[in-house]
Amino acid sequence: MKTKEKIIERINQIDDESVLEELLEIIDLELNLSEATVQLTDEQKAAIDEGMHDLAQGRSYSDEEARKIVNEWMAKK
Repeated sequence: MKTKEKIIERINQIDDESVLEELLEIIDLELNLSEATVQLTDEQKAAIDEGMHDLAQGRSYSDEEARKIVNEWMAKK
């Protein structure tokens, strides 16, 4: 069985509407990115520039550190 067929088979077993909506968003994102250029707002561009500057200054977290921070933040919510 090919990968696409496996994916379709498994999706057909999902009844949770929120999971299906998330999958649809992922698929739409993939299709849109391959067909068109993403247009960023000035605010988004500024946020990316800020992040790149932070990275250049050594202000970053490892994947493990970032996951820990996010998990701690989520536990407070």
